[in-house]
Formats: sequence, C-alpha cells, structure tokens
Amino acid sequence: MKTSDKIRQLRIEKGLSQEALGELVGVKKAAINKYETGRVVNIKHATLIRLADALGVEPVDLLESTDSSTAVYGRKIIKMEGSSMAPALLDGDYVVLRLQSDINHNGQVAYVKIGDQEESLMYVKNIDHGMMVYKNDYEAFPSRVYSEKEIKELPVRILGIAVKLIRTLL
Repeated sequence: MKTSDKIRQLRIEKGLSQEALGELVGVKKAAINKYETGRVVNIKHATLIRLADALGVEPVDLLESTDSSTAVYGRKIIKMEGSSMAPALLDGDYVVLRLQSDINHNGQVAYVKIGDQEESLMYVKNIDHGMMVYKNDYEAFPSRVYSEKEIKELPVRILGIAVKLIRTLL
C-alpha cells in the first residue's frame, strides 16, 4: 500500500478531517491533501514522525510496503524477526538499510542473501580471499567462511548495510 493511501485510510479511521489532521501535524489542509493524493512523495522525516504520532502509528507504518519490508529513497526498512542477532538487534526492531552491494568496514551488519536462502541480517567480515558471515547466536547460526569462488558461485550477495535501528520501548 502506498504512503498516500495509508495516510488517507488512517485519517478516515480516526474520524479526522484533512484540516484537523493538518492542525495536529502543524501543516495546512492543502499539505495533507497533497500527501493523500501522492503529489508529495518526499515527505520530510520530521513531518512523517508528526503524521505518525497524530495517526497513532509508528513512522515506518506509513511508508510504502513491499512484502515484509519497506523500500524508500535508496533505503530499505526491515523488521527484525527472532533473536539470532540479540542483544544488538531484538525481535520487533526495525533496521534501516542503505542499499549497497559491499561493506565499508569489517564487522558491519549487512542484509545478506546466500544462494537460494532467505535474506538475513548478519555480521560480515572481509578476509583474505573471501568473506566470513556470522550472527550473535553461534549455536543456531555458526559462523561461515566463503571463498571468492563460493561468493561468485552460490552467490553470496550483500543487499544492504544497516545504518539505523528503530526500537519501540513500550
């Protein structure tokens, strides 16, 4: 569902007019109309947060959804499921990824796809002639080293790099 549709749907569910929502957010009715019709697609981060607060949802809930994650502006937001990366990342956390295919430094959290397995968040380290991937739950997910040949043949692909953590404290 598009951000514009989500804003409109939530506003109607809350029984708010565009003018009333605008007052809560600190913008004019015309701005709300533009958000709902999709004429403004690059909503400022601060405005998105105020919209989410006014509508009683998390900011990520307003972003355009694609499958179980959200893609917007060269970034992807995914929801952490499970405890394989605890305590750094907890079940229910949202992780903002910068979409890129390489890592900037060793030990970085990356969104990785190995062969035909599901994409997963894990630590990535460059090593001589290859790459090591690992998670915090070593028993369930032992570290694995891939040679340059395996990286190409499987393939092992880095889809994005974790750049921000969004955690609800309630």
